[in-house]
Amino acid sequence: MSAQGQTPPFERDELLDTQGIVGARWWNRELKDEERKQSRRAALTTLVAVSVGVAAVGGFVAAVAQPDYEYQRMPSLALQKRFGWSFGAHGENITFDGRRVLPFDPSKLRSLRQDCVGSAYATQQSAAIFDAIFHRPTETPGETSGIFQPLDSYLVPVVTNTMGFAYRMGQSLARVLSRSPRRAAIIVDLVGTDAVALAAGLAEAFAPVWKLDHWPHPRGVVPAHMTLASAAFFQPRFVDAAARRPADAPPVFILDRHRLRPYSDASTLFDNRYAPTLASVAALEGEARARDVIYIAPADAALFDPDDLNPALVTYRTRGLSVRALTGQSFFSSTYEAPAPSEDPIENLLQQAKLYYGGDMAHETAFVQHYFEDRSAVDLSQLPDVRAFNWEPSARPAPVVGAMSAAGVFAAIGTTEVVLRGASLLGLRSDRNGSWNRVSSSSSSWGG
Repeated sequence: MSAQGQTPPFERDELLDTQGIVGARWWNRELKDEERKQSRRAALTTLVAVSVGVAAVGGFVAAVAQPDYEYQRMPSLALQKRFGWSFGAHGENITFDGRRVLPFDPSKLRSLRQDCVGSAYATQQSAAIFDAIFHRPTETPGETSGIFQPLDSYLVPVVTNTMGFAYRMGQSLARVLSRSPRRAAIIVDLVGTDAVALAAGLAEAFAPVWKLDHWPHPRGVVPAHMTLASAAFFQPRFVDAAARRPADAPPVFILDRHRLRPYSDASTLFDNRYAPTLASVAALEGEARARDVIYIAPADAALFDPDDLNPALVTYRTRGLSVRALTGQSFFSSTYEAPAPSEDPIENLLQQAKLYYGGDMAHETAFVQHYFEDRSAVDLSQLPDVRAFNWEPSARPAPVVGAMSAAGVFAAIGTTEVVLRGASLLGLRSDRNGSWNRVSSSSSSWGG
């Protein structure tokens, strides 16, 4: 008897008990003459034929048992448009971190896109994220799990503590830019909720241009549902600001820093990341009438400009536009101590004091000099954020961006592996409820 987990040295493949085959036990002992040798050769020929037949039958059975599944990568957003925003995870919950805003009239979601996006810079808008709210699937995959629930049945306005700071930073930035003799375009490259909040703070002076070409998903790498929840919270602000904003206001481009969030376990996550397209130099100089670009990034980022934006920002600089970085750290003085956050995010948003560039009103007047005048004359000791002041986009090699597969191959961002049988798409490869996960398949490369 073999030890548990070990393959025995021999195993019985077939049990044959016919008269002709049983005789093989004594052929080698008893058959001596030529006639019997010829009989033996005839019997061996028969055995070979039988073996070939058994092998052929076994191969046929294996072919029948082996499913004809095929795996392909497809654009995630296209799959969601076909099969629903929660494709492969129908019925799974999404979590809204932060404070939910009550009371809330769900009918307001009907105008969320119009109220937040507006009509300014229409050719530059990439606001696919809003299309997910009331979208309904046009197809059903070959194998389904769970019941589809539209996103509007989940979505609620949410506010977080960091959104409150970003909103006040936007208000402060709008104030200092109103004193500038030059017209700047702004790129906000923060986590989605904070990018929306900062744009809301700027909204009376800058027209929001959305660069959010992805949809939420229950297993999404990017928590895009939180970005939509932030937009729903600031919806009244965008409406009010649009009525006050000049018709020719410069743009503020809204991106989600999580769009390139790295991940490795495709069996538990859905790749809803995306690659944004920034405005061309011609669009900035022409339609936006901007010669300056202010790029807002997280203060703790290893690289201010991630790999997907670096080429565009370098192009701006080499084509004569001024490209400068700004972080939240610029709105603190060197001696500033952040107040302890309230347990109520809405109280943080509404009751905390205004922010000032440099940390106080006395230093705020230096903003125009720091960002629009001769840099060589700036006293670095007076800067609230020396690193941001010294930064400028520099060209660097573009790495391969994506998720590492089990086979060691990088997959394009925003793509998802699906299971096909012929022309029929069955579902996500990572859907453990699919029959392809319950049947052994030699074509599987990920061990699922």
